Amino acid sequence: MFGTVRRKTSRPLTVVFCSFSMVTSLLIVAPLPAVAQESVTVENRGELIAALENTAATEIVIADGFAIASAIPVKRSVTIKGGATTAEAITLTVTGNSPALIITAGTVTLERFAITAANDRRASGGGISVSAGATLTMREMSLHNNFAGEGGGLYNAGIA
Repeated sequence: MFGTVRRKTSRPLTVVFCSFSMVTSLLIVAPLPAVAQESVTVENRGELIAALENTAATEIVIADGFAIASAIPVKRSVTIKGGATTAEAITLTVTGNSPALIITAGTVTLERFAITAANDRRASGGGISVSAGATLTMREMSLHNNFAGEGGGLYNAGIA
């Protein structure tokens, strides 16, 4: 005989009653703890910022047609990648006068997308700005038509 018991957390417990001859046993099986989400797909700037700030996702996949109006801060270790198999298939387009990504901490990997039209002539790093102490790895990336006071496509403050 099986049954389910609801607790205040709304995570069910499975209760199994076993009866062998004259002996009856009660076995309570507790649910496994929630597993941190490892990958999340985002479709806009707000979802990307929420994924960077509010989840334990180690991989964030951006959808095609992604456009942002202002810089996205990256403050932790994460992989951000395009959902296609080639770099040019996914493009992050910047519509305002700002860098696309400002990486201030952690080890960040960017994969398989393009960053275009980032333009902040007052800043360092039109497409991507990397602060000293942060680490950036890029795989199958394209940075084009980005402008800045220093490092139009990429500025790394950790390199002298």
